[in-house]
Amino acid sequence: MPAFILALERSCCATVENLSEAGACLRGCADVKPGDDLWIRVGCLDRLVTVAWCEEDRCGVTFDAPLDHDDLIHLRCEGRNTLVTCLAPAERSAAQDWI
Repeated sequence: MPAFILALERSCCATVENLSEAGACLRGCADVKPGDDLWIRVGCLDRLVTVAWCEEDRCGVTFDAPLDHDDLIHLRCEGRNTLVTCLAPAERSAAQDWI
């Protein structure tokens, strides 16, 4: 699922690889380091996050406040719809079974 990341001195586009109530794993954030505070926009959600770890172009972030269960479900559905619309029919079927 696409995400827009904003820091004081830069911004970037990233991909959410994993999402939970407490945080997320992002790909495409090569210029961040642990302890950085970022503003993230994913779907309809804007949230302050702190970088917990970094590895190459991936990082883990923790939300300033945990996501509500309804927000988490909504974002996972958005991600599922984004994933499913970008796949070939056989891949789409497999993804729907997996998700």
